[in-house]
Amino acid sequence: MRAIGRAIQVASVAMLLTACGDGESPHAGNASSGDEVSGAPSELANIVAEAKSTGRVSSVLSRRQQERLDEAMTKAREGKSPTQTCAILTGVVAGTSAQDGGAVEPERAAVFEACYVDASVAFVKTKLDAMTKAGDEDARNNACTSAASHLLVSSMSIGGYAGNVGLDVKALNEKIAQQLGADALERCPPIAEFLKL
Repeated sequence: MRAIGRAIQVASVAMLLTACGDGESPHAGNASSGDEVSGAPSELANIVAEAKSTGRVSSVLSRRQQERLDEAMTKAREGKSPTQTCAILTGVVAGTSAQDGGAVEPERAAVFEACYVDASVAFVKTKLDAMTKAGDEDARNNACTSAASHLLVSSMSIGGYAGNVGLDVKALNEKIAQQLGADALERCPPIAEFLKL
């Protein structure tokens, strides 16, 4: 029954994201866990990083799920929000927590991180590139707002499932900030504000 409830939540988020569009409106607003606070990555973080680097992520994905991950990354690189696609995929891999305190599968955590961190970074970088190329201030502001809005929507729709795969949203947001770099955060202060840096 609990799995059905989660499926309904994921479907609701997907419908909401569909209704909101892909963030193109001018008015649109590697793995970590809690142990990284002390500066030392956790064992899960190391396992997840290894799963991503060795391609073991693909071993836990069905063909359709791999297509969804690829679709999310393609959308992100095209400047279209990957959140809807990622919400569906992360709902599958993180929609329920480990059974009766069982171990979290690191590959599932790696898939979650690929959508939450990697796709978000690709999308934000694309928006920041558009911001740099924009000729007028309104276009620059719209690109910055779209990037920051994506992070907020992603956090609200996908971030709630991070704990189900042993990840921490704050640590994932720190990863996003690290991958974006200080220059990007300075060029678009709403991103830094959202990431609380």
